[in-house]
Amino acid sequence: MLLTVQYEKRIYTVWLPAAGAKFHFDQSQRISAPEDSFLPCHWEVSSGIQLHLFLTGMPGERAIVPFMIIEDACEEFVGEITSLNSIERRVYRKTDWFYASKPSDIWTYLVNGSLYDPRGHKDLKKRFKCQQCAFAWWSYFGFLFQETGKKLYDIIQNVIAYSVVLDLSPKGEWGHGFWTDEIETHARFHLDGIHLLISQYEKTGESLWIEAAERGMDFVSEHLMEQLDDGSLWFLHDTNEHMDKHAHFQSVLFGKSPGNSLCLNTHVQALTVVNRLSHVIPQNTRYAEWSEKGLRALQRVLEHQPAEALYKIFIVMWMKSRKKPRSKVEVVAHAVKVRSIRKVFWALRRQYPRLVYPGGWIDRDLTISCFSEEYQITNLKDFLTLYQQMPLSWLLPYIKNNFYFLRKFLLQFGLTNALESSPYYIEFMDVLYMYDKYIEKLDHEEMQRAKEAICRQTGGYSVDYYASELVRGK
Repeated sequence: MLLTVQYEKRIYTVWLPAAGAKFHFDQSQRISAPEDSFLPCHWEVSSGIQLHLFLTGMPGERAIVPFMIIEDACEEFVGEITSLNSIERRVYRKTDWFYASKPSDIWTYLVNGSLYDPRGHKDLKKRFKCQQCAFAWWSYFGFLFQETGKKLYDIIQNVIAYSVVLDLSPKGEWGHGFWTDEIETHARFHLDGIHLLISQYEKTGESLWIEAAERGMDFVSEHLMEQLDDGSLWFLHDTNEHMDKHAHFQSVLFGKSPGNSLCLNTHVQALTVVNRLSHVIPQNTRYAEWSEKGLRALQRVLEHQPAEALYKIFIVMWMKSRKKPRSKVEVVAHAVKVRSIRKVFWALRRQYPRLVYPGGWIDRDLTISCFSEEYQITNLKDFLTLYQQMPLSWLLPYIKNNFYFLRKFLLQFGLTNALESSPYYIEFMDVLYMYDKYIEKLDHEEMQRAKEAICRQTGGYSVDYYASELVRGK
């Protein structure tokens, strides 16, 4: 609903973009929506505006009704909201947690002034404040503003940034609590929050944003960073890694703590944040120091490749097991085979730990995951982002080998099958774009076929491919 309102001789546009809903907030401000979250209501407009709610529900539930009031003397925002072009109506996606078919879809995420992940863990069923979602939406509205020039999108982008900075605690933490009822901090979400704050600072030049980014990085240095035995630094996946609960086996490789899984993508993402801070605040030399030490740790982990002959045999076994079973008998046999291969894998990795395998495969982590295929996309995208910032000669062979392996894997397994198995492959388009731009030229017909296949399979396009400055560059 759109209204034009005059108040004290000023003209305002009132936007009521979505229906209200009922939510239950826990003590940590995570929310759970009841099965029936619909909120019956109607608006009455005469000399004023009144909202009538018809609310029944459980104790502790809150009614949330989104609205925006914008001073609009020329009534231009009405036209901006009601008239959408093809770019604004296109579906944009990111794995299974970002979906935008129109700008007003933001209101399924923006609840009570905070950006919430649409997902809830299957056991907890609670949505948490998500800086990863916020950064995706911030990038999306920045892209729409750039393409259309509509001031509304610039305003909403600022609203998102303020929501993120207001959710940051005085000690620099955004708590999540996705897996457990206790609040932990998931580094990837936290680091995307810092990325957003840096980007908002670059957009506005206001010190508020970079001060908040530094506060967030202080939390990382205290709770999500540890020193290895050679003095280099490794960034942790989450604050739960200190408790060592999820590992398949104990490892103190390189002098790390037993709970540190050596998760690659989070470590590399942290380096991209540190590099940006080093560039924006060169006078604070700790960021350049952390970058140097973090890169040294990354190079050391990637170069550690024992038992090459054994892993070559194992990789062949694993790749053969990826053939899709057709009959029920084949499904059962395949499940038994994969289970046996995984047991062999864990025994091999415990004895000869490594993350880079023959042929180019780079695994997600050392002690938690086993051949996380979809994380090939995440790893490679993060490597490319880091390489865009710092074209390191020693990193280039890992990027090329991993890319060749990914192409070979998708040729054998099929992009369609890959998209069915995991929404992470939506971001394959980002990888193709970055590899073509920063590493070596690709066949643009191949890129177009992949883009069309992803759109056909998922109904949308990767939001980062169009909107992310980390993918596109500046």
